[in-house]
Amino acid sequence: MALTVSDSGGGDFAPCPEGTHIARCVRVIDLGMQPGSVQFPEPRHRVQFVWEVPGELVMLDSEERPTLLMARYSASLHKKSQLRAMLESWRGRAFTDPELKGFALKNVLDATCMVSVVHTPDGKFANVRTVSKMPRGIVAPGRMLDLVHYEIEDGHNAVYAQLSEKLRATIDIGAGLVAAPVQVAPTAPAYDTQRRGGELRQAVASMPPVAAMPDYLDADIPF
Repeated sequence: MALTVSDSGGGDFAPCPEGTHIARCVRVIDLGMQPGSVQFPEPRHRVQFVWEVPGELVMLDSEERPTLLMARYSASLHKKSQLRAMLESWRGRAFTDPELKGFALKNVLDATCMVSVVHTPDGKFANVRTVSKMPRGIVAPGRMLDLVHYEIEDGHNAVYAQLSEKLRATIDIGAGLVAAPVQVAPTAPAYDTQRRGGELRQAVASMPPVAAMPDYLDADIPF
């Protein structure tokens, strides 16, 4: 069965630098039904995309290889889905009604794009912010890595065997072969009203008079 979506209602490497990069999709991995979070507990069908960035190389086993970017999306082309917004930006046009009835995700394999990257506040991870169509006149470098396409119905085949241990474990959860880890909501610290009240009174007492407030606090927010 082809991995399609529809409108139905690693290593210790430095992260890819922030900014916009030429990239090429080299992996589309079906993750199956993944558990939700504490805030959104409903399981969702998820899919992972991996792009190679030929302009940012890393050394691995004495060989230069492209940096990789990864993003996961719910496998849906609903009008509010992040996957639909990403794919339409990548394609440079909206989906037609016939396409919304079933779009094979393997079609994006080997397709080039421009990827905007931002880092997490601690600088340890690179997140894909946007994926857009290649500008006219810009030619992407040739592909460096093999293409990988996996569907959850494929089971433990040769493609599955070459994936990382962590990714295989995620797939096994999505396939229902192993139990998902239990999500536990963080426990809020006890609220000490007396201490909090004292801190608030101290903060208020230390505030300057209104006349001493800088003028820029009254300026319009520019966005």
